[in-house]
This record gives sequence, C-alpha cells and structure tokens, in this order.
Amino acid sequence: MGLFDFLRRKNQSKETEKIAITEVPPHAAALKTQVIDAPPDPEINTNHYIDDRADGAEESFNFIFKYAEYVVRFLGMMFQGVTAPIAAYEKLDGELVGYLFIVGDDNYSLTAVQGVERMEAELNKRVDAGQIKSWVILYHSEFKKDDNHHVADNSADMHAITVKYKLNNTIEYLAIPYTMKGDEVIFKGFHGFSKRQNDAILSTKLEDGKDYFQEKIEIRAETYENEAGLQIKKTNSGSLSNMWGGILGFKKQAVSKSLLAQYMAATFMNDHLKNSTPEISVYEMSYGDVIFRGAKTADGSNRTIVPHVRATKSIDVVNEQINEWEHTKDLEAVISGGGRDTFGVTYFATDYAINKDIYHNQPKLDILFSAILFVLAESETDIQNEGQDITLSEGFTGYIPHKQLAEFGCFEFIGIVENFYRNDVLERGSAEGYVVKIKLINNDDIEDFFTIPMFINIENMRFTELRKGMKVSGVFQLLGEIEL
Repeated sequence: MGLFDFLRRKNQSKETEKIAITEVPPHAAALKTQVIDAPPDPEINTNHYIDDRADGAEESFNFIFKYAEYVVRFLGMMFQGVTAPIAAYEKLDGELVGYLFIVGDDNYSLTAVQGVERMEAELNKRVDAGQIKSWVILYHSEFKKDDNHHVADNSADMHAITVKYKLNNTIEYLAIPYTMKGDEVIFKGFHGFSKRQNDAILSTKLEDGKDYFQEKIEIRAETYENEAGLQIKKTNSGSLSNMWGGILGFKKQAVSKSLLAQYMAATFMNDHLKNSTPEISVYEMSYGDVIFRGAKTADGSNRTIVPHVRATKSIDVVNEQINEWEHTKDLEAVISGGGRDTFGVTYFATDYAINKDIYHNQPKLDILFSAILFVLAESETDIQNEGQDITLSEGFTGYIPHKQLAEFGCFEFIGIVENFYRNDVLERGSAEGYVVKIKLINNDDIEDFFTIPMFINIENMRFTELRKGMKVSGVFQLLGEIEL
C-alpha cells in the first residue's frame, strides 16, 4: 500500500445510480460465469431459448430483423456489464448507422432515462426533417410481460431489453425478458416472436473489426465564465456518501441505511430553522461543533442535508471555479481556488444553498475551513512510496489531491496534531468522535497558516490514542463556508 492509498471512489447507491455512458468494448468479451440460453457472440445457438409458437406480426419482425446486428451487439454489451442505451437509424438510402453517447467528462454523465430521452428527441427531429427513415433505441427496462417498457434506471429494476422503435410514424416496443442470478443471465428471445423469427434475428453474425457506432455523441458538462470571471461548471456525479461515512462511521452507515433519513427528517423540524430567503430555508441541528445543515426550496420540492464542522478562523481565498451540482438542483457545489496567494484549495461549500449569489459574484472571500476525516493513521517518519524509501523531516507537513476523489475536494495528507477534544454525534452520543486541529502547512511567520479543525469518528481511526504533537496521515474532505 502506498503512502496515501486509503480510500477509493465507491459505486453510488441504487437510489442514485448513474448508468455510465461510455465507449463499448469488443463484442467477443464475456462475463467469467454465464449460464445463458444463447451465447453473447455472433455464433448464437437458438435451439433452447424459446418455446415454439406461431410467428409474431410479420411487419414488426421484418423491421427488427433489419436492425438484427444491433440487437446482437447490445446483447454482447450486456454480457460485458455495459448497460448504457444505444440507438441506430436508417438513412434515406437504407444504410444503418449506430448512434451512441460517450462520456467526455468524468464529472458528467447521463442516467439511462436521460440517455433514452435525448436519443429519441434527436432522432425524431431527423425523421420530421426528412433526414432519416426510421430508428431504434435499445435499453434495459422494467418489462415483465406486462407492457411496462419504462427505462430501468438501476440494476434492481432491470428485467428485459426493450427495443423502442419508430415505424410508419408510430412508436412501438418489443422486449427480450431475462433473469439474472449473480453473474448468470438467462433470456428467451423476443416476447411475441416465434422460434423461427428469434432464430433469424439472434443468429445474425457481426462483422469482425466493424465499428457499429459510426455516430458518437460526446457528453460534456455545461461550462461558462460568468461576469465575475468565475468558471461555472455543471456536474451530476457528486455524492455525500463518503462525508456521511466520515461522520457516522462507515460501518454504521453500511448497516443502517435508514439512519441518515431519520436525521434528515429531524433536522427539518421547524424549531431547527436557522435562516431563510424567499427561495431557500436552512435548518441546523448541532452536536457540539458538528452540524447537520439542511436546505430546502421554498416549495419543498428539493432538499439536501450536509455535515459541517464549525471553524473560527478564516483564510483569504480567491475562488476560480464553481462545480455546481445539477442533480441536487444547484443546492450544492464544490469550489476551487487559492488560499493566502500560496496554496490551492478545493472545498465543498456547506453554505452554498443560502450564499450562492455571493459565491457567484465575489471571487475574493474570507472562508472558514474545516474537514471531515475519512481515515486517520499515525504517520511514520520513514515511509515507502512508489517503491522508494523516503525519510521526511520531523516537522514535515503537506497535502495533495486524492487520486480518485480530488474533484470533490478530498485530500491525502501528513499533518501535526495541534489540539483535540471529544465531540460525539447522534442521540446519546452513539457515534463517538473527536474534533482534531491539524496543521497542514508549516510557516515560520504565520502560526496557523493552514491549520484547520477536522472531525474524526473513532471507528475510522487506525490507532487508539490521540496526542498533541503527534504526526498523523489520512484522507479528508475539505469543507468551507463564507465568514459573514
């Protein structure tokens, strides 16, 4: 393990799961374990996957058969674990063109629902303009032989591959139901088609080396410079999961999924109202110097709750970029800039919902910084990093962006404990912790050049006893709010 190899980006929960829209690998790849009635390559054996029945509607069959290569291609993607929707369309001369969204920005993606909606809107425009004759969109759906072709936006709701298509100016649907058991996938061909018809479609061979997605649309976040000279960038990949794991303890968070929902409800009680504008109301529930801060829109349609650690000493900062979280209706943001004209900072703005206008119009601000520690370990003077032995000076301190979580304001560090005090959270102090004042940068002229309070849940500590002056290392989420 390297010096800072403490934390890795986690998959989002099913409730907020994003379907990654990315380039697809070669069709021949497969899962390690599959029990399926038809293999995911061009050599599909159709003898066992469907009961014999009368042929389905010939017009629908003929239309889908025209797009058979894309059906087989999508099945191959499924067995590779790629669940992004794909599309194809027919040009006026009869040529078929694959249509795919690919990620152009790690901070911005689309849900499957958004992907299907965007594809359909664009392809319908082309049909209406007389540029193409027909189209198909393939996606994973909630279909269970019940005519429910809603897009499945998380894995628990995926029950079929649906082919949505436009034929004779009418939207139609066909589906291939399947069941999944771990890495095993069992499917039985198109519902409503006969064995003969399914044989014809699913035995279609793909051409080796052919790029089936001739039109790739790169999905990028909206970015612009505002009148104050700040770069404003939309993102929809942010998550507070790690922050709450730092506050509640990652083990407690994992075993009690309803815990945060309970405290969110408690935070939004009327007697916790702290501040309000015609647009936003802010609520706070405090446990010592750890604060649960809730914000909701005036109509109550959007809300969020974020953890905050109280700080008392501000640092002058010049902000440069605001990554605004589109998926939380712009109630949250991560901001990047420079502190004291010396060091870089990227921080989650815990007061963004209420102070958005200030952040957008005043790049120079006094910011109160604090942090949530995800892990805290005692640091050794002699370390090994990337295969090299390194001896650090006794007073060495420093921090660097985390390898996987830098865009959220997460850092890896070596620091010195200046002070600490007990600060338990939750009812009856059921989540034990400390607020630890940690020096991150040494400066001979300014004692607290960059020394900030950080909360650590005892569960996330890798040692048992804190001491003043001890050297520590770990990972933290930097938090900031405007000193008003």
